[in-house]
Amino acid sequence: MATDNGQLNFLRGAMSMIILSLLSREDMYGYQLVQETERTSGGRISTQEGSLYPVLYKLGNQKQIQQGVMAYITNDRHTNIKHVKKRTQYGKIILGYPTSEKNDLFWVSQKYHTEEHNSDGSWTVGDTDKWATLNPRKGYNQQLAVYMTTVKGCGSCGSAKIENVSLAFKDSTSPKIDSIRITGAKDSDEERTYFKAGETLYVRMRFSEYVRLADNSKGSAQSKNIKLALSLSKANTADVTQIKADLVSLKDDVAVFSYKIPATVDVAGKKENMDFTVSGLADISAQGSLIVESGKSGFNRAFVDGGGSTLSDGSATMKKLKSAVGNTEYQKLKKTTSAITDLSGNPLDIGSFRVNGKTQGTKVTASVLDAVNPIIANVALGVSGQKNTTQNPDEKYYIKAGSQLNVSIDISEKLKNISNAELEKIQAVLNIKDNNGSNVTTKAKKGSRKYNKKTTSA
Repeated sequence: MATDNGQLNFLRGAMSMIILSLLSREDMYGYQLVQETERTSGGRISTQEGSLYPVLYKLGNQKQIQQGVMAYITNDRHTNIKHVKKRTQYGKIILGYPTSEKNDLFWVSQKYHTEEHNSDGSWTVGDTDKWATLNPRKGYNQQLAVYMTTVKGCGSCGSAKIENVSLAFKDSTSPKIDSIRITGAKDSDEERTYFKAGETLYVRMRFSEYVRLADNSKGSAQSKNIKLALSLSKANTADVTQIKADLVSLKDDVAVFSYKIPATVDVAGKKENMDFTVSGLADISAQGSLIVESGKSGFNRAFVDGGGSTLSDGSATMKKLKSAVGNTEYQKLKKTTSAITDLSGNPLDIGSFRVNGKTQGTKVTASVLDAVNPIIANVALGVSGQKNTTQNPDEKYYIKAGSQLNVSIDISEKLKNISNAELEKIQAVLNIKDNNGSNVTTKAKKGSRKYNKKTTSA
C-alpha cells in the first residue's frame, strides 16, 4: 500500500511518542518495542523490528536514547590434534558503528568478551547497568551493527558460542529548554517587546522534546500551581523585582505561561508604578513551583503506560519495579526535581535555568512592561523663513506673516513608531489666534516628530 510523505511522517511521529512512553515504563528490547507499539496503538501501527530502528535513530540523534547489548557466551577449554596443550576458545561481541561500507572498521560503543574466564563455562555479558548513548551519526549511513566472533583464543577448532543476543534501549535524558519567547497571544511565536497595564503577556517555553506534567494530573495542587518566575529591571540596573506567570497550557514540546500586567508592582516591600523590562529568568530559588535544585526532589512523579494513563502502585509493572529496587528506592523514584518532565519522567535540565548567578539560563525576550503614561517634558517654539527689517531689538520675538512656526515637543520616553499617515493625524492646538480669533491648529510633519504651521496674517 502506498503511503504519502505526510502519512509517513505522522506514523514516525506517533511511533516516536509511543517508543518514548514505552521506555518510560521499563527498559525494552527491540522485539518487545515492536510488540508493545502494535498493542498500544490498537493495531493501527504494525511494524517489523527492522523498521523500528529508523525511529530509534531519529531519537538517538536527538541524544534521547541510550543503548545496551546483552549476550550469553559459552567458552570451550579443550585440546585438539592441532594442539596438545589446552586452550580456551572464547567469544567476543561489539556493539558499535561501522565507519565504511565494508563493515570492517568500527567506532566501538560497547565491547564484551569472556577471555578473562580461562575455563569452560557460560557467562552473561552486558547488563542493564551498562549503557551508552545511541549516536547513529557515528556510523556509515547511520548504521548500528553488532559484531560477534567465537574464534578468539583458538582459531576454529573449538565449540565456543554466543547466544541470546539482545539490544536494549532506554530514555534517561533530561529535556532542555530550547527557547523562551514573550508574545502577545497564547498560540503565537511572534515576539512582542512592549506591554501596557491591563494587557496579558504570554511566555512560550519550547523544550528539546515532548513533555508532560510530572504527576500526570491536571487537577492536582502540584500541577495547578506551576508558575514561571521572571526577573524585572530598569535600564543599566541590576534586577530589582520578579513577577510570576501562571501555566495555562502544556502540549507536545511547548509550555505556555500567562501574566496580566498590573499598574503597580512590589519592589522591596513598596509599591512602584510598573515600568520595567523583563531581563531573564529569575533565579532557581524563585522557581519553587516549577523546579528545584538537584537533590531536593520536591515533586510527585507518576509513571505512565503506553496510552498515557498513570500506572497505579497495584499495577503489575509498578509491583515489579518495587520488587526489583526495594521500597525505599521505589519511593525515591516517585519523586523528582521538576513539576514538568519528559514523557519518560526525566526532570527538566537544571542547566536551562539561572542558578545562583553562576548560570544565566535560557535567554528570554526583553519585553518592556509599561503602565506609566508618557509626559510632555518640554515644548519649544521656533521660527524659520523670517527676516528682521527694523532696528527694533524686540523684533525677533514677533512672528511675521509668511514665516513658519515650528513646534517641537520632548516626551519623557520613547514613542511607538507609526506610519506617516498615522503621524499626520496627530494635531496640536496652539495658544495663537488666527484672523477669525480661533486657535491655530497644526499637525505633525511627515518623517518628523516636529509640528509645523505657517502663521497667518494678523
